[in-house]
Amino acid sequence: MRCCFIVEDGIVLADNGFASSRIFEELEGPQHHLKYIVPLKRNTKEADLTAVEFEEYFSYHNRGISAHMENKDGYRVFTFRDAFMYAREFSDSICWAEKANVTAMAKRDFDPDKDLRDVLAKTKERENSFGVIVLRTNILDKPASYIYQTYEIRWEIELLFKTLRNTCKQDASYMQDDVGFEAWSFFAHITVSVACRILAKLRELNL
Repeated sequence: MRCCFIVEDGIVLADNGFASSRIFEELEGPQHHLKYIVPLKRNTKEADLTAVEFEEYFSYHNRGISAHMENKDGYRVFTFRDAFMYAREFSDSICWAEKANVTAMAKRDFDPDKDLRDVLAKTKERENSFGVIVLRTNILDKPASYIYQTYEIRWEIELLFKTLRNTCKQDASYMQDDVGFEAWSFFAHITVSVACRILAKLRELNL
């Protein structure tokens, strides 16, 4: 039996590492033309992080987000900076370089000219990319906040699957026939419904 599903107003949400010219050709092809939000690498040529000027600000889960949008040929590239992520990555970079220097100085054959890392230079080199998320999308009629919030939904999808797998133990059916599998699928559907309600309530209460 072959099933055919028609999705209207659906959006493809990709994770890191999926962006490629072939993927975009398929998503934008005449036979597909799907709406999508796809993350790009921070060193992508689609965005110049050294010259970006943020012109929009909003909050997401009590975290300040800066946004910049650039129109391209049939799509848009959004550059976001998460203030919380920026602070964490900024601190991690400095701490990692300092710990590397402490380890290097403990070596018997320590050579300060070769083994020490320039904390200032390394931090300056990467500072523009701290806390940055670059997204490409062909959704042209929505603001930056909508694009960001929609993209972040993927974490909620991951959370739901982890809940089913780890909490509810619903990752495998082990059924031996169609009747048993149908029953298992029915209970799995109820589990998904209940899990979604619980997760929604947790989100509502900021827990």
